[in-house]
Amino acid sequence: MKKPFALAIWLALLSASAWAASAGGDDPVLSAMRAELERSKSQLKLSQMQAPYYIEYSVTDSDVYSAAATFGALSYENRIRARLLTVNVRVGDYKRDNTLVPGAGQVEMVALDGDSFALRRSLWLATDRAYKQALKSYATKQAMLQRFQDTQQVDDFSREAQVIAIDMLVVLDMGKQDWPALLKSLSGRYRQDPALNSFEATASFGATNRYFVNSEGTVLRRGSLLYQIEVRGTTQAADGMRLEQNYGEITPNLQEFPTIAKLEKETGKLLETLKQLRQAPLVKETYQGPVLFEPKAADIVVSDLIAQNVIGTRPAPGSNAHTSGKYGENYKSRILPAFVSIVDDPTLKSFKGESLPTAYEYDDEGVKAQTVTVVDKGQLVNYLTSRQPIPDFPRSNGHGRAQFSFFGPSTTASASTMIVQAAHPVSPDELKKKLIDACRQEDLPFGYMVEEM
Repeated sequence: MKKPFALAIWLALLSASAWAASAGGDDPVLSAMRAELERSKSQLKLSQMQAPYYIEYSVTDSDVYSAAATFGALSYENRIRARLLTVNVRVGDYKRDNTLVPGAGQVEMVALDGDSFALRRSLWLATDRAYKQALKSYATKQAMLQRFQDTQQVDDFSREAQVIAIDMLVVLDMGKQDWPALLKSLSGRYRQDPALNSFEATASFGATNRYFVNSEGTVLRRGSLLYQIEVRGTTQAADGMRLEQNYGEITPNLQEFPTIAKLEKETGKLLETLKQLRQAPLVKETYQGPVLFEPKAADIVVSDLIAQNVIGTRPAPGSNAHTSGKYGENYKSRILPAFVSIVDDPTLKSFKGESLPTAYEYDDEGVKAQTVTVVDKGQLVNYLTSRQPIPDFPRSNGHGRAQFSFFGPSTTASASTMIVQAAHPVSPDELKKKLIDACRQEDLPFGYMVEEM
């Protein structure tokens, strides 16, 4: 009796595999992007002007649900579907092109339906604008270079391998939960503490399908899901200090989303923490001594101290640094104790049985993600790079991530999942004992253990 059912599953899997292999040609969005890219490569050129040496199209198709409740009442609820087109055009060559500041591309909203003609027209118009802007920027840059010579001869854009990867499209699964009712229930817990100034619960769920093609032959279609919930509250200490705490969860699928029981439990902990903070004695303004950071707080420390300062952002012209970060001049120098090493791994999909929402296989510039040892035995040995080369790092290591700045859409290097490794790890209890011993050695009446920041 089970054989027909098993055969049906097997045939379905075969069908899905065959579809994935040919999806590039069947997808109207990807087909329109590839067709318009070929037209631009062969025809985009103004008389007596340079033709582009690089063209890039990106379409981000998003379906996002968001809702919030404050003090037990629904504040808002909406669901937005949008397609965002980004076009980047470069003139010149890999060594010297038109880029002056991050964000030289064109961005606009495009049609949601499968009208290939409408999308191609949007691509054509955006490409035309991006090309003309690139020509102006190139002329301006050439004039600047005649007056100022950069001491570090670094290319403007890196050459990277062609990549073709077509994933299945993702669809936002809302499940069967009444999300507004849940948020109202969580935020309604404010009744347990009349001294709260605010108490809010928010949720945001999204499905994103990102299409990417460039003139080097790279073709990508990547899908990702993100489910996020947060409860946050504020209160005030007796001396007027504003106190704020939050609890949140982010998962890349609905299956790992926290249960209602866990959300209720963590919300209760949050309320108790706010009450304890309000009643806690005022700490000394100055403290010189040992501090032990617990996991949640250590995450912030690593992000602020390391992650933000090993990003391969090109320094200002004339600088001898490798990057614009605080460790820009510390390449191959000791920045941490010798027993500490740090690895950034964007390919890590799970940790201790939990899926990581930061994982990706290809970055937003179409480069395969790479695991990078940033700090080896205390020594800074690598920076996280995008396709904007920096001194001694002519290639990307797959850390280019899209963002929007004052200048427009751009892609810059960014950290992903950082793994801090200790040569001789010790247990939390041993660390606490070391903290106490250190306080005694310095004749201090107490030390600090930081749980959250």
